[in-house]
Amino acid sequence: MPGSPSAYPALTGHRAALAVPAYWHRFHRFLRLTAERDIIIQVELWDPHDNYARGWHGHPLNPANNVNFSAEESGLPDSIEYEAWERIQPLFETVPALRDLALVRRYQEAFIDRVLGFSLPFGHVLYCMDNETCSDPAWGEYWCRHVRQRAGQRGVSIETTEMWDNWDPTDGAVVGALRQTGHDHPYLDRAKASQTLDHPQLYSFVDISNHNMQHGQTHYETALWVRRKVEQSDHPRPINCVKIYGASGKYPFGDPQQGLERFWRNIFAGLASSRFHRPPSGLGLSEPARRHLCSMRLFSEAMDLFTARPAPELLGDAVPNAAFCLASPGQAAAVCFLNGGRATLDCSAFSSPRVTLRWLHIEQGRWSSSVCATAGSAMPLETPAAGFQLALVTPES
Repeated sequence: MPGSPSAYPALTGHRAALAVPAYWHRFHRFLRLTAERDIIIQVELWDPHDNYARGWHGHPLNPANNVNFSAEESGLPDSIEYEAWERIQPLFETVPALRDLALVRRYQEAFIDRVLGFSLPFGHVLYCMDNETCSDPAWGEYWCRHVRQRAGQRGVSIETTEMWDNWDPTDGAVVGALRQTGHDHPYLDRAKASQTLDHPQLYSFVDISNHNMQHGQTHYETALWVRRKVEQSDHPRPINCVKIYGASGKYPFGDPQQGLERFWRNIFAGLASSRFHRPPSGLGLSEPARRHLCSMRLFSEAMDLFTARPAPELLGDAVPNAAFCLASPGQAAAVCFLNGGRATLDCSAFSSPRVTLRWLHIEQGRWSSSVCATAGSAMPLETPAAGFQLALVTPES
């Protein structure tokens, strides 16, 4: 069976330490079940959060935890009392362009090759080098080239990206966008989305997951800025958002309402994905998250989101962070209200003088009956109830 662990040769020597059956069984099961359900997954290969003060003591590559090398031989510390925003630990500088710690890198490559041995036979996997990295861009570049080379050796085409730690993907272009607070973060100037945007030969899609620390209208504006930047480039690419914060109410993540709002703003800013982060930082697959996911499915079945574009210019009389518009000119337009309200919609691009309007009650996961209305440059829209409501406007058939 494609992707079966039995399809790969047994590991020997130092690689044998990587063959923890339960770990790889879970990974393969995850790949298989998501493939069966036609779910695209994004795999982050390295997680800095597990390799600093709160997790390095238990990591297998810590010299204190294995017999393969000492701290002196490897260049890795036995203990770490600092975080990634304070100092980059040597584990993330093993590549030739940085510290060139070849002994450790051999084990790192063996781990990544083992991951790829399971994942490359599947066609629904996206590859992200890191989770919220502050490391030098040379680190992610090395691993991006490594996984692309391994995929090429197997005749497989893959899609790759990097996820940066910086909350503001616009690097200050959107006024009011938040940056990390509470500490002096010396690596923000390099850990930013422009590193991905400026290197399309390495990164075939863009990830701006940490922009989900933004709030309100600014959250929409930062996503829209990146979308326009990509559109204007010579290398248009999908933009992913795989961790929406907002559940516990703790700063800076926000509360459940903010998490749900971010979900819809991402879609209406034209991003390719919008996923709730796991609790307690996000809603995960909680009941509110499931309701909104089901309503998004109803919406995507009714309108081709992949040909639609963000169209804030079609809205009138809307207050900030109240309503957002997606449109396929002349074919369909949708307006999402985050908490009821009213606005006008410019329908002058529709060829028909009459249009059909129906409302999606997002919290209930149901469509209202269709009604006919007169198209025009300022068609009034008023939600039938409070809460999350979505208006879908199409030409009258």
